[in-house]
Amino acid sequence: MKEVKTDSGININQTYTAADAASVSPAPTAGVFPFTRGVQPDMYRGKLWTMRQYAGFSTAEESNKRYHYLLSQGVMGLSVAFDLPTQIGYDSDHELADGEVGKVGVAGSTGVACSTGVAGSAGVSGSTGVVCSTGVVCSTGVV
Repeated sequence: MKEVKTDSGININQTYTAADAASVSPAPTAGVFPFTRGVQPDMYRGKLWTMRQYAGFSTAEESNKRYHYLLSQGVMGLSVAFDLPTQIGYDSDHELADGEVGKVGVAGSTGVACSTGVAGSAGVSGSTGVVCSTGVVCSTGVV
């Protein structure tokens, strides 16, 4: 059998048993920091994973209408799709963003655009998340 190690040089056994967990002090508990046994105490038996809808287009106002429609149809989670200029860190009015703003996602180069995109979502069943590969921060306080 091939010996497998982590990047830190720690041996990884092919299988683990209850005896291995007993040697850890204190024994890890699911649903408790640092979440080595998972984020939910009973994992997905009590709360199924969230299927998220990835959406966003045109203006923040248009995207907001779409998000509310999706939530009203039973979507349990939203991930905001940003346009290419936002993803690569350009403001919507930058010359290199010309013709790309709002094409494949919502423009999110300002906090106002971000807060408009999820406005009115408080108290709605489900969750919203901002998916973006740049340093754009949308601080709306809405979950």
